[in-house]
Amino acid sequence: MASVDSRRRKVPASVISRAFQKSFTSADGLLDRLPVGVYVCDLQGSLVQYNQRAAALWGHEPEIGSRGPRFCGAWKAFWPNDTPVRADESPMALLLESGEPIRDREYIVARPDGTQLTVLANLDPLLDDAGKIVGGVNCFQDITARRNAEEEKAVLLRELAHRVNNTFAVIFAITQQTLRAARSPEEFAESFTGRLQALAGAHHLLLARDWCGASLAELATTQLAISCDALTERVKIDGPLVILSPAEVVGIGALLHELGVNACKYGALSTNAGAVDLTWTIRPDGTADCIDIVWTETGGPAVVPPAHRGLGAKLIERGLANAKVDWRFEEGGLVCTIALTQERRLERDDAAANDNGPDAQQPAAE
Repeated sequence: MASVDSRRRKVPASVISRAFQKSFTSADGLLDRLPVGVYVCDLQGSLVQYNQRAAALWGHEPEIGSRGPRFCGAWKAFWPNDTPVRADESPMALLLESGEPIRDREYIVARPDGTQLTVLANLDPLLDDAGKIVGGVNCFQDITARRNAEEEKAVLLRELAHRVNNTFAVIFAITQQTLRAARSPEEFAESFTGRLQALAGAHHLLLARDWCGASLAELATTQLAISCDALTERVKIDGPLVILSPAEVVGIGALLHELGVNACKYGALSTNAGAVDLTWTIRPDGTADCIDIVWTETGGPAVVPPAHRGLGAKLIERGLANAKVDWRFEEGGLVCTIALTQERRLERDDAAANDNGPDAQQPAAE
């Protein structure tokens, strides 16, 4: 007679048979109420019985007895590395060979309809009164959702590490550029703080959009509010809806911040009569869209080319291969053009419009 050696005590096989038979066949059977699959195999690996949950996980109802499948009722099974599970290496086969319980064995069940589940199995031997193995029982559960969540978490952690590394690289560039240009500790603190605030503003926009990008209008309004503060009423922002990628938000945001700071200190916004126009247009080019962003200063003092390139231009050159910056120091003031090439995404504008609201296309700086 057989017994289950799960609590270091033996139960007569006749009791096991009656208990299993009653549990599996009665309308209110305990095993059919369990949220886990349970099946029993004899010493040859033939299915002796299984509950309804096991059939649901397998996706079919295999035949009971010697003519049915051996060791498991699954149509096909694979290890987590996608290697097929051979019959002689299945958890039940290993259990029947060794007689040792198997704990937390993970494998993939492929169903006849093509769907797959990741299951976690725990197996115990059935022993006779002499301690000889005569069969085995497998209790297995669907952990597909948990496994998917773990994989998604791993992807998110890798993405987080990538973003943190990129942020550190940007902060390092900000620090080096600010140190080289600052003429005093006070000037360094002012410039460094402003640049960090601009970077934080760009990240805030990205976080608000689940790091899927942000609109150019939102970015311009946010960055100029940081760099120009009370002078933003003299900045006109106008252009169609354009959604920037995360890298574009950081690079172009840094450039807009630098333009705003320089305009306030040395350019058009340093005088009472000066103004700034920030406009952009979309120019189709084959399968891509060319976004022409133009910063135009008027009414300010005469401008001369700087001795060094600004931080924003350097960040764009290093991080955005799809953007080019052109500077023109004209008599009426600085004109900066950013030519940004984006692959065309047909659904981009509709999705962004729904996300940002009907007034997002042509906002005014506040």
